[in-house]
Amino acid sequence: MRIIGSDPVLAVHDLDVSAAWYRDVLECECDDVDPGNWRFCRAGGVTFMLGRCPDVPAAGELGDHSYVAYLRV
Repeated sequence: MRIIGSDPVLAVHDLDVSAAWYRDVLECECDDVDPGNWRFCRAGGVTFMLGRCPDVPAAGELGDHSYVAYLRV
């Protein structure tokens, strides 16, 4: 079996700011699939599925390493 891609789902506070980072830094192409709620940002075989979750703690505040993904670029 060969893995050909990945689609991590990421909770973000601000869709616009987050999508701009993925676009500008990782050179993703972003689609506003559900305006105001979901934006998908693609680079190569990876689609980052950004979901607006303004009330959840930021990942850096969790203190839990169960939600870690590494991306080699």
